[in-house]
Amino acid sequence: MGTRHRLLRSLDGIRMTVANRMGVCLLILLLVGFGLFAGSHERLAARTGLDSDLFNLLTVDVNGTEMAIVIVVINERSFFSRISPILRERLRPYLGKNALYINPTVGQIVDVFPFLPEQFIVKQEGSPTFTPERQDWSEITDGFLDGAFQVNPGGEDHGSGSEGILVLGDRIDIERPFWISYQGVRVHFDVAEIAMHLPPAVSPAPVAIPSRPPVAIAPKEQITDLKGALTEGEFSAEMIAPLLGLPSELVGTLTIAPRGDELRLLLIQLEEGIRASALHSELLTSLDPLIGTGAVMVWALSPTGADFVPWHFFIQQSGTNYIFFSGASFVE
Repeated sequence: MGTRHRLLRSLDGIRMTVANRMGVCLLILLLVGFGLFAGSHERLAARTGLDSDLFNLLTVDVNGTEMAIVIVVINERSFFSRISPILRERLRPYLGKNALYINPTVGQIVDVFPFLPEQFIVKQEGSPTFTPERQDWSEITDGFLDGAFQVNPGGEDHGSGSEGILVLGDRIDIERPFWISYQGVRVHFDVAEIAMHLPPAVSPAPVAIPSRPPVAIAPKEQITDLKGALTEGEFSAEMIAPLLGLPSELVGTLTIAPRGDELRLLLIQLEEGIRASALHSELLTSLDPLIGTGAVMVWALSPTGADFVPWHFFIQQSGTNYIFFSGASFVE
């Protein structure tokens, strides 16, 4: 495992815009054809941009026709996938309501299909079994509760489907493991708990800053004792800042543990205070052009070999979310 140094320029993002038009905006359209339903969970995650712990796929046989049902947990992370701006706007009111996005799809072109929302069952240890009723659903596609399907906007090759939202409310806590089943086929959800320990900004950051050319950074090839300290035991700003001789207000840590793979992110604000730290002089020289620009250095480490994807970062400030979509937002 090698330690990867990345520079994330803060707030070089875009505010997510919302289209005013209406229409079906199925997540499954990202899968380039119905046959990809058979792909692996990881393959679907890569194509949709959804973290793998946020969704599952049910497939059931309905009178000889295969119906695929995509189920997505609605939380902040699900908004930073490749779902359309229209769908983001429809889902936004359900944040914090323990809600699920439900998308049944078939490969055929049909106006009506025997999809029966009342046949869903949700189970969670320590809670009564929850069988949703009509009032627990919200339709995105008109007629969703009565099996109305529409041709997917991507064309007939994508089949047809429908969209709705299941609001679990206080019956089920989506932050704890739970099962959801349809006609006896069930899938398990275990949404990763993300612990964030980010300090307040040292100085106000602009909403957008001009792109900068890449900066050559040559971190040490081998990190021995430091690597062990960062990947084993306690991982907090209070522990790491003294180790690196950094002011604690410039250090933040983020721990993500989906499906047993632990990813640790060390975040260091590139302000003047880092110059007197224990960071290597060569690294400080490389960082110099970015000190004071609102940049954040990111060290991604994993004792279990977890993947790291820089595009999953987002920043929230004053009620506005910013996402990163351009390589100009990062310096390796």
